Amino acid sequence: MVNGSAVTLLPSVSCLGVIVDQEMLFVDHIRRLASLCFYWLRQLRSIRRTLTTETTKILVYALVISQIGYCNGVLAGA
Repeated sequence: MVNGSAVTLLPSVSCLGVIVDQEMLFVDHIRRLASLCFYWLRQLRSIRRTLTTETTKILVYALVISQIGYCNGVLAGA
């Protein structure tokens, strides 16, 4: 109850693209992050033949690490 009104708690909320649950376990966020990373890896598969091995490694690193690093940046200092 807040100010005489019933407040319904949500199992998770999204803040700047980071999904936070009540227990701060980030299960939903990790599931979404893994899905997003696999999506980008499947997209890279379609152009893999035109890329060198080194370029492919750099792209995979950039796509995956940028997603993981974004969460750290949003939650820094929390």
